[in-house]
Amino acid sequence: MIPSALPSPVFPSLARLRITADFNLELGIQLVKFMSPGSALSSISITTRGFPDTRIDVSEWSELLSAIQETCCTRSLQRLYISDYHQPKLGIEAPVASPGLQLHSDQLKCLFPFANLTELDLSTYHGFDLNDGLIQEMVIAWPKLQIFRLASACKSPSDLMPPLTLSSLIPFAQYFRCLSLLAITINAHVVLNTTTAIKISNHTLHTLDIGLSPITSVVVPQVAALLSDLFPNLTKILNHRRYFREDEQPPYESSDKAWCMVETLTKTFARVREEEFRRVKALVPEI
Repeated sequence: MIPSALPSPVFPSLARLRITADFNLELGIQLVKFMSPGSALSSISITTRGFPDTRIDVSEWSELLSAIQETCCTRSLQRLYISDYHQPKLGIEAPVASPGLQLHSDQLKCLFPFANLTELDLSTYHGFDLNDGLIQEMVIAWPKLQIFRLASACKSPSDLMPPLTLSSLIPFAQYFRCLSLLAITINAHVVLNTTTAIKISNHTLHTLDIGLSPITSVVVPQVAALLSDLFPNLTKILNHRRYFREDEQPPYESSDKAWCMVETLTKTFARVREEEFRRVKALVPEI
């Protein structure tokens, strides 16, 4: 714990803050609060280690994000990494999240003023309760993001699918011009009906980590077509099961197989599109 009597403000010239605590975020909360308002931190990393019997309470996240909002200069902060559980060996069968312990939009909106963020990496054991509308707000708030990761150790509650749909990926292609890595959980069971009408694309994204996103083999071609349209240079699609095997090992679980097939088809569609463009260009040079 931080002593109660400290000079105020502490570390007025600090540019990078990195804390690793045992089983809660309290140390990070206290230290951020002791810093002077308008602190010019450019990078914050606050993580916990180990597996507590009682997971981090949502109130700790709320207090920490509020402290960051109140203390840090909105123009200076560029990298933010917070994790309340140790990665990655949580087991091949992920536990089910408790809805009451998921992070909600109110907590995440504390970070909206930080428009110069280039890396945002938040990992919470029970995950996030998001929707497509909030994703739209996020991408507008943080237009400079290059790395965007919202990770969870748990599956969505058994009676619910992840609330984010494939439509939530469209704003990432539309607004993020520098995004190279995206990690987010979506419901891939429902595919957009008009994928051919999408004219938006992002050419910087090369890695998509969909974590515990559910999918079935039936929708694989449609999902691959959509991803290829939105992210033509996408080369790697990761999922939770893939973390537990080497790249050369074949997938053995149905969801892992489906996402691996999506990755293969996505790259195939991109190559076909590029070849078609070259042929048309040769025939009609002014295009």
